[in-house]
Amino acid sequence: MNPSNVLNSQTSSSPVGVAAQDIHTLAAGQARSLHARTPMALRVMSGRAWVTIEAAPDGTGGQAAGDVFLHAGQTFWVGPRQHLVLEPLGRGALQFCWRAASAVRAEAAGHDARTGWPVGQAGGPCGA
Repeated sequence: MNPSNVLNSQTSSSPVGVAAQDIHTLAAGQARSLHARTPMALRVMSGRAWVTIEAAPDGTGGQAAGDVFLHAGQTFWVGPRQHLVLEPLGRGALQFCWRAASAVRAEAAGHDARTGWPVGQAGGPCGA
């Protein structure tokens, strides 16, 4: 696998307001290795995710090492220099966004607090 902060999109359609290149898909049985060079946000768009986190090499970063299970709509914040392995949980595919935390937080300012989506849109970017 080729670790990267930017992944190639594998989706053909996306919700309103979501750029196709921001959504990535993993089929059941696949896994993806992700390395955060800067603080990142992993948002589950659909499906369920099994995330295995390694601590940053110097013991700093964000999340402690271990396993986390996420459902659609949840965002997981990843510290710089952390590595994680992401895979779908169960038999279904997983759709997710992997974006710089600063971009997600900046977009959140224009979101409806009740829905998490940008004001005036039916869908939204990979914001939290």
